[in-house]
Amino acid sequence: MSARMSGVIRVVSATVGALLLLLTPATAGQPLHEVRGHAVYTLDPPAAIDQITINAAVDEKGVVKGSVSVWPLVYLLDLLPPTPVVPDLAGWTQVIRLTKLEVTGNVASVGGFVIFDNRLPELFVGCPVDYIVTDNGSGASDAPDVLQVDLLPCGGTAVRTILGGNFTVR
Repeated sequence: MSARMSGVIRVVSATVGALLLLLTPATAGQPLHEVRGHAVYTLDPPAAIDQITINAAVDEKGVVKGSVSVWPLVYLLDLLPPTPVVPDLAGWTQVIRLTKLEVTGNVASVGGFVIFDNRLPELFVGCPVDYIVTDNGSGASDAPDVLQVDLLPCGGTAVRTILGGNFTVR
């Protein structure tokens, strides 16, 4: 191979490599769908105030990334003092590793398993959890977003009333 041909091959290789480096961040890893947000919510009927943060994305290959963090019973509305029957749950935190994210319009179905619980791990770690998030917009005249939580078989299904915050489903 001539020196000139070798030089052309090096220039072409360098150019292709540079283009790959420049274009890869713009195209790879972009989520196909995502759900992001934080909310303060309560049960229906109200019993306690909880908080949740959802940070989930799925790429075009179906790989789900992200997690859900939950702070249950941030504030007990009936102000029960801790007793042997009602343990001290202040600072209760749960983390859910996500394995599913499906989006249809403004509704997302997010699912995974509890991987961390600092108060009742024997009850919740390993439990499957599914969330249905409805993004009703973030305008002043828009209805509040809706959060449904399904903790079966470790709990139950309940629709939560969002007191503040917002979810974005895209």
